[in-house]
Amino acid sequence: MKSDVFITGSTGFVGRHLLAKLTAEPSQSHRIHVLSRKPSSANANATVVSHTGDLANEADLDGFLCGPGTLVNLAYSADASPDEAESNARLLVKYAVKTGIRRLIHCSTAVVVGKCASDRISENTRPEPVSDYEQVKLAIENIFFSEAPAEMEIFVVRPTAVFGPGGKNVIKLVRDRVFNSAFKNFLLDSVYGRRSMNFVSVEKVVASLVHFMELDSSPHAKPVREIMICSADESPENNYAFLAREVHRRFRTKEFPLPRLPFISAALPLLLRLAERSGSNPKRKYISSSAERLGFRYDKPFADELREYLDWLRNSGEVERR
Repeated sequence: MKSDVFITGSTGFVGRHLLAKLTAEPSQSHRIHVLSRKPSSANANATVVSHTGDLANEADLDGFLCGPGTLVNLAYSADASPDEAESNARLLVKYAVKTGIRRLIHCSTAVVVGKCASDRISENTRPEPVSDYEQVKLAIENIFFSEAPAEMEIFVVRPTAVFGPGGKNVIKLVRDRVFNSAFKNFLLDSVYGRRSMNFVSVEKVVASLVHFMELDSSPHAKPVREIMICSADESPENNYAFLAREVHRRFRTKEFPLPRLPFISAALPLLLRLAERSGSNPKRKYISSSAERLGFRYDKPFADELREYLDWLRNSGEVERR
């Protein structure tokens, strides 16, 4: 019997896909505990033990973390203040230590790097968070690293813009192109051009989380504490022009019969800086320098994943539900 797995944020976008992946395995031998604010029938499964509670409540955490194992933290509340979010992280560490959690896997975000001018971002890039969101997400990472005991393994996964069924990334861009006039799409093509989109599939993010759940540790080695960016930016198709072309093929969007104006896209970095966007570099790519060292491999081509998701959007009718 493998050790227990405790998952916070199981009803969120990534959480739902992770739970589906874990419970779909016929040879699954993990006992899975999930914590959610409200009871959910989506968690009804013979291998899943559901707990209703809140990360801010010590009694709820005490009932949820009921033994040694692996803790996967996917929870983040946009409604919580920075102080509340950091307090919840400290409380989670406290009860993880109390119940003997041996490994903590935390899903963060690649944008903790903030306002960095570099075209290439890796785990070694020094974060310069600007927005409250970026600052608090980095603070939570630091709390886990600084307040967990030395014998606890910690893996922080930093995904880029995650897409997939049930997610919010990509779908707005698709809806815009489907319902825009030809002239508006022409302007979008001219503004964005081949801008890096920094998309990554939810399947790849889930695969990285499962990889760290199942990673064997040497009993004599120093506990691993690592950060890994999860992205698909190595793919040449991860750009706006490719997305626009694939959307047109499936939805027959209105297109202007003229080539885009490249000088407009050249002004995009300035426009983003004026808007005070942290990601003001349209050439920015997030590349993991630690994935290979940590043994993580994912071979499904990004272009295939994006096409499959666009097919799902077309067939599900999600684009028309505005």
